[in-house]
Amino acid sequence: MKKKPLKIVLFDGSFKTTTFINRLAEGLAINHQVYIFGFNEELENKIEGIRYIALGSNQNKFRFLQTTLIRHLQSGKIRELIKNLTSGDRKALQIQNLETAVHRIRHDVIHLQWTSVSP
Repeated sequence: MKKKPLKIVLFDGSFKTTTFINRLAEGLAINHQVYIFGFNEELENKIEGIRYIALGSNQNKFRFLQTTLIRHLQSGKIRELIKNLTSGDRKALQIQNLETAVHRIRHDVIHLQWTSVSP
């Protein structure tokens, strides 16, 4: 009897993941759905079978704002968005982006690796 694949989220802050995370993702992707979340837009070497979810750019403020607006409009958290935008609280916006993406995936397992941004 074959078990249903798990939805597994891996997050270490960016798409510039360590060798450990890359190998973990490759191994898990054999039998499961694996997502890597990150605050980068550019990725040179994607791992086949892995779904990459951008949480906003750390290199470009406009792209970060654009991703943030889209994520929060989808989630309906408009009041929180306005509060954090007007206060200029980038860290709070990053956390909101992460939380919104995590809730959308409906994951079974989440692995936060040495991250400075956590829900």
